[in-house]
Amino acid sequence: MSSARDADARPTRSGLSGRLRALREATVPRVSQTAAAKAIGASQNKISRAETGHWVLTAEEVRTLARLYGAGRDEQRTLAGWADALAPGEVDARVILRRGGGTAAFQARVRQLEEGAELIRAFQPGMVLGQLQTESYARAVFGGDEAAVAERLRRSQLLLSDSSRRWVLIQPLGALLWNLGGAAVMAEQIEALVTASRLPHVDLRIIGPEQPMTFAVTHGFHLYDHRAVVVGILTGTTIDDDQRAVAQYGDVFADLHAAGVGGDQARSVLARLAADYRRG
Repeated sequence: MSSARDADARPTRSGLSGRLRALREATVPRVSQTAAAKAIGASQNKISRAETGHWVLTAEEVRTLARLYGAGRDEQRTLAGWADALAPGEVDARVILRRGGGTAAFQARVRQLEEGAELIRAFQPGMVLGQLQTESYARAVFGGDEAAVAERLRRSQLLLSDSSRRWVLIQPLGALLWNLGGAAVMAEQIEALVTASRLPHVDLRIIGPEQPMTFAVTHGFHLYDHRAVVVGILTGTTIDDDQRAVAQYGDVFADLHAAGVGGDQARSVLARLAADYRRG
C-alpha cells in the first residue's frame, strides 16, 4: 500500500481525500463511512464529501481517522499537516484572524499555504514581499525574532528552489525606496529581486511612478490558487476563503499586473536603484 510520503509531498485536496479513502478501504474488517463518522462525531455525508475531495476535515479529525485506519504515526502527522494547510480554502466563508504574537508560527502557517498551492499571486505596497526577502532585510523587518526570520527564509527558499509552482509577484517601486535597514541592505535586497526575476517559474512585476494609475490599493495581499486570500494589516492578518472575496482580489491583481513591467525592463529599473543605493 502506498503512503502519503510516497505521493507528491505538496498537500493537495485530491491527495488527502484519496489517501483517507484508501486507508479506510484497506482496513480488515473494513471500517464503514458510518463508523468513521461516529469516531469524529460527524455525519456519514461529511466522510463521503471528505473522501471525494468536496470537504477538508480538520487536522484533528484527519489524525483521528488515520489512527482508526491503522496508519503509522508519521503518516498521521503528514496527513494532519495536509489538512491544516488546505483548511483555509475549504471552510465555508470563514475568516481566521490572528492578532499579536506568534509571528514565527504564522509565518509557518503561510508557508504551508504556499506549499499547498500551484499558483501564488502577491502584491505588497509597503515593503519587499516576504518570499523575496534576504536574511538581512528580514532581520530589519522582524528585529530580534530569530524564529520569525528563519521561517521567512524557509519561504524564500521554497520560491528559489522549487520550480513546481508558479509565482506572480508585484512590487511597487515605492516599497523599494523605503530604506529599511540601510543602503547596503537595500542594495543586496534589490539585487536578490533581480536574481529571482530570472527564474522561469517567477513573474516579477515592478510598478514605477511613471505609470499613471486609476485606482489605489492600500494594503498587501496574497492569493493561493483560487481558494484563499491572505490580507495583512497592522493589527491582524486574515485568511479568507470566501469565493467572492477571492474573486474580487483576483480582479484587482489582474489590474495591478497589467500596470507593471517585467523581464528585462523590470531588471533595468531594479539595477539602477541598486546602483543608487551602492553609491549611497
